[in-house]
Amino acid sequence: MSAEDILEIAAAHRLQQPFGPTAGREPLLDELVLRLLEKNPDMRYQTGFIHLRALTNFQAKGLIHDLKQISTRDFFIIGSLKIGEVDRAASFTFPDRIY
Repeated sequence: MSAEDILEIAAAHRLQQPFGPTAGREPLLDELVLRLLEKNPDMRYQTGFIHLRALTNFQAKGLIHDLKQISTRDFFIIGSLKIGEVDRAASFTFPDRIY
């Protein structure tokens, strides 16, 4: 492998967005995976755990919520699913860069 090939691969890794794993057959799953692979950390999931809403009532947040919705197809019953809609960081943080 030449130095030019290595530089080309490094540039592609940095600049090109990956393709969805299902090639569009499962658009919501593609969107979820691409959000996990997002190059900008501020655009990735900020929450993926379950918050204790009350002593006995748990509410899924972020990644867990979206995975559950996709796996059970609940979004067909309750309406359209927007990936990342319930993903909220626990506290406000400033991004590393200004975009």
